Amino acid sequence: MNGKHIIALGAILAALSVAVGAYEAHGLEKWLVQNYPNEVAKRLANWGTGVRYQMYHSLAICLIGMMSYTMVPSKSQLFIKLSSVLMVAGIVLFSGMLFAMAVTDKKLGMIVPLGGLAFILGWLCFAIGSITAPSRKQGD
Repeated sequence: MNGKHIIALGAILAALSVAVGAYEAHGLEKWLVQNYPNEVAKRLANWGTGVRYQMYHSLAICLIGMMSYTMVPSKSQLFIKLSSVLMVAGIVLFSGMLFAMAVTDKKLGMIVPLGGLAFILGWLCFAIGSITAPSRKQGD
């Protein structure tokens, strides 16, 4: 996957974040009141956390794509690209499971920390790739 594809993926995930956030603001609470009247606050909190983390990491994926797109080809690009894969995995495992927990009775809480771990590893790979990347010109 090249930098342009990573940027596009981040933008699509950000758009989806806005969509699920809009659902939270315009329909989720009513649905939860009908289906889970005793757990509305907890389920809304899970949903909101999922939306926030998805947006933060979607923007990070866009940043990673921009960096990958402009980098001098090097081994550092492997870390940069791996960081985007880990952040997408984090969105699926962390945010996705929080969304699912908010609207189902599935016990998915043990999967959510794996998403958090994927986010952490993604940020560490991004840091390693950034630090080890060769500069385009001396002094950068």
